[in-house]
Amino acid sequence: MHRGQIGTVVMTYDGTVFEVEFAGKDGRAYAILPIPASKLMILRDTPDYVAA
Repeated sequence: MHRGQIGTVVMTYDGTVFEVEFAGKDGRAYAILPIPASKLMILRDTPDYVAA
């Protein structure tokens, strides 16, 4: 795996480790890995608006 790849969380272990699935363009999973929460970055498809 390379830093910056996008995966989908498919399971959580005590909220500290997450099982993440990585899939190719064809939708087939090529890796499913346990990753510590401290190594994850949340990606959002809509912006969070903040009142000024």
